[in-house]
Amino acid sequence: MGWTKDFAHCQSCGTTERKHRAKGMCASCYSFSSEVRQKSHITRTTHHLPKAIRREDLETAYQSGMSLNDLAQHYNCTRQYIYKLAKKYGIDTRTQSDARNLALEKGKLAFTHRLGTEHESTVTLQKRHMNETFFKSWTPAMAWVLGVIYTDGCLHTSTQPRGQSKSAKSGKLHLREQVQLANCGDMTAQFYLATKYEYGIRVPQDFIQAYKWYTIASGGREEVAAVPCDELSKKMSPIQIADARRQEQEWAPPEKRADTVSWSLSIGQKEPELLEKVRVQMGSNALIRFNGKRGVAGALYNLRIANATVCADLMHLGLTPKKSLTITFPQMPPHLVRDFIRGCWDGDGSVYLNEKDLRMPGASFISGSKDFIEQLVRHLVGLELP
Repeated sequence: MGWTKDFAHCQSCGTTERKHRAKGMCASCYSFSSEVRQKSHITRTTHHLPKAIRREDLETAYQSGMSLNDLAQHYNCTRQYIYKLAKKYGIDTRTQSDARNLALEKGKLAFTHRLGTEHESTVTLQKRHMNETFFKSWTPAMAWVLGVIYTDGCLHTSTQPRGQSKSAKSGKLHLREQVQLANCGDMTAQFYLATKYEYGIRVPQDFIQAYKWYTIASGGREEVAAVPCDELSKKMSPIQIADARRQEQEWAPPEKRADTVSWSLSIGQKEPELLEKVRVQMGSNALIRFNGKRGVAGALYNLRIANATVCADLMHLGLTPKKSLTITFPQMPPHLVRDFIRGCWDGDGSVYLNEKDLRMPGASFISGSKDFIEQLVRHLVGLELP
């Protein structure tokens, strides 16, 4: 078995003893190459800068949109030195989110996508955008896109913090990350968080936190939490138990933590052409991803848009998660019904020629909701179809 999927050993030092970090290098070599890369732009030979960096110049350049790396290259020094100066001068630096958004707008974020050991390509990340007013007013284009979404779209909701790895429920996360997931209502994460506090006891307050999360997890029907909760109570004083129960009662349940819920829209198709048309109409540059065949599930192209405003507008128009069996025909201006139905037909409908008489065209539409089909038929009759 190889060192990693693509490399038999570290491409720099040849070791297999240390774990892989990135780009085919072990942790030690990657850290060294990163340090060299951050200093590669420095051309001065003396230790000191030829001219001191004034606070006014640094603040003006930073607020104009230059990053710490840009400033380091401009002043012929390291990024760390610029950061220390900013703190010394009391200049507020950007949050990680703001810095990433600025880097996306300038096309600075890129990575190498490797296919096997020979082929690779550079992918530049982009800031994804969407016309957030698209579903706020009825137009023929909006009605058509809504029809496609009603048939082939799906709303997804998640209480998991963005950026969580697949190990979120394994108890292998840092304490701060485990707290985030537990606060979102994940019972398994709550149990693991309780064990972290119980077996990493440093101060008496940890007993209270462990008991609190055990009771929250057991209250959410995490059966395995009830026994350790009882055992832990034997080590605690009545005051500590009362404090833990008070904190447990004050803890807000997941449905009251709206800020931790993220919404997204996905549209799936076997061919990408329809998704490309939908994306253009919505004024979006969202990625269309291809998911290969997995088990009984066939290959599928998927357009995914993570925008809370758009998802809220779609729910206002009648779209719901897990809608296949319960969806109903939405209310809309009569003159736009034909555009909506055309979108539905592009999604799950078909047109064909009769086998017995090739001159006789036919059409069919598939839906898991009988109510939606019945309302669709009434509208088709209203449009003077037989």
